[in-house]
Amino acid sequence: MLGAFMAVFNACTEPRDFTVEIHAVDSLHLVLDKAEQEIDSIELLVVDTITSQLKYIQENFVGPMQQSMAHTLLRYGHFREKSQQLESWKDSLRSRKNELDNEFNDYKKVLADMATHDAKKREITKHYADSVLLELEDAQQYWQTKINEWIQLQQNVHNQWEPLHDSILFWTDSIQPAKRP
Repeated sequence: MLGAFMAVFNACTEPRDFTVEIHAVDSLHLVLDKAEQEIDSIELLVVDTITSQLKYIQENFVGPMQQSMAHTLLRYGHFREKSQQLESWKDSLRSRKNELDNEFNDYKKVLADMATHDAKKREITKHYADSVLLELEDAQQYWQTKINEWIQLQQNVHNQWEPLHDSILFWTDSIQPAKRP
C-alpha cells in the first residue's frame, strides 16, 4: 500500500513539461498565418469595376441590343453577387482564424504558466494537454479545408468571369459617351 501511495505521490509531484505541446501550437499558428497570407494575396473580382462598367453601358448604349449582348451583360452582373459572396466568405475565414488564434494563445498560456486547472476547472494533465491539442489540430485542419474550398471557388469564378470581362471591356471601349443636353 505504501508503494502505491508513493507511486501516486511521485506522479503528482513530477514536473510537468508541455514543451512539445507548446511547440505544436506554434506550428499551428504558422500554418494559420501562411493560409491567411495566401487568401489575402488573391485579388478578388472588383465589385466597383463591374458596377461602373455596367452603369456606363446602361447610360451610353444607344439602339437595339442583341440578345447575346444582353445575356452576357446579365451574366456579368451576376459576378458582382458572386464577388460579394466570396468577399463575405473571406471575412468569415479571417474571423474564424482570429478565433483559432485566441484558442491557441489561451491553450499555450495555460500550459506555459504551468496552471493546474483551465478556465472550466478541468485538471491539466498530459492527457488533457494531448486531447486539447488534438481538438485544436482538427479545428485548424477544418479551417484549412474551408480555405482550400474558398480558393477553388474563387478560381472557378475568376475563370468564368475573365472571358466575359474581356467582352465587356471591348463593348465599353467601343461605346461613345452619350451627349448630355
